[in-house]
Amino acid sequence: MARTDLLVRQQFARIAKKEEDILRTRATIQAERESDVARLNAEKVANISKINAEREILEKETEKKKRFIDDEIALHQKNMLSDADYYQKIRIAEANQELYSDQYLRYILYSSLANNSKIFFGEKLAEIFSDPSTKSIPFPNK
Repeated sequence: MARTDLLVRQQFARIAKKEEDILRTRATIQAERESDVARLNAEKVANISKINAEREILEKETEKKKRFIDDEIALHQKNMLSDADYYQKIRIAEANQELYSDQYLRYILYSSLANNSKIFFGEKLAEIFSDPSTKSIPFPNK
């Protein structure tokens, strides 16, 4: 019986040792699993951060392109307005050149002189308002 007790105790010791080995192995596996989960979570966070950074960069580049296009449109509009203004001034200048001919300006001069309420008398009056080359008062032809 002592021998059987000894064998039983040895078997219990082996079983206890096996259970300790199993518990150690389970703890090791659990620790590896937790470290893998932590590593995967860290990689996930890093990937999300990278994706967010890339998305933000793309959004800023898109905004930059939009601003560039808006600036081009504004510049084109300003150029069109300045060209239109220049063309308008050229046309007005051409029209004024035709409208305010020498004959028309003489007519306006004589009309304003005729509307003057003052009357001038004298010998040299014709010389004041006349064209020096003709020595007479030139009235425009109607």
